[in-house]
Amino acid sequence: MDLGKLFKFSKDFQLNKSTFVNLRWMALLGQFVAVNVVKLVFQFDFYFLVCNFIVGTGVLTNLFLQFKIKQNQLNNNLSTIYLTYDIIQLGILIYLTGGVANPFIFLLIIPSVFSSIYLKLSSTINLAVITIFIIIILTFFHFNLPSPMHLHFHVPDYYLYAIPLAIIIGLIFMVYFGSKFGEESRKKKKKSPR
Repeated sequence: MDLGKLFKFSKDFQLNKSTFVNLRWMALLGQFVAVNVVKLVFQFDFYFLVCNFIVGTGVLTNLFLQFKIKQNQLNNNLSTIYLTYDIIQLGILIYLTGGVANPFIFLLIIPSVFSSIYLKLSSTINLAVITIFIIIILTFFHFNLPSPMHLHFHVPDYYLYAIPLAIIIGLIFMVYFGSKFGEESRKKKKKSPR
């Protein structure tokens, strides 16, 4: 991989705004449905209102991105800021709902993998480091996994530590393959006649 090329051509490292906004709407809808089904259908006990507030802040950021940011292509820096926000926002939700024992923990790696395909290597490394840091925090600090009031789900320690390790290894492999895929895709675009 030629690092000089990856850092040089900033116009090659952009996200299409409408695609990014639509992906974020899908993620936010999924978060909203998950939080409300767990509370209203299964009647599990957790920080329901706080979780909905956090999803609501995500909705506000997406509305801002959709209607206030005028350019159709988001540059590398703006894309990195939004992806960082997405990691932190999801990390807070998972912190409130079980930490690494939450089955949705794997979703934390998506922004870094997405970045590895479309953005600069430096942005991807930063996002991956933030993701790993949050996963480690969620291993040791978190509220209980939502459950009925009379039940408590306990994860054995060996399993609790295996989950973050598996996710971090998966993150590294997927970011590597995403970077290679993105590099090949950019090479093909440059070779193809315009």
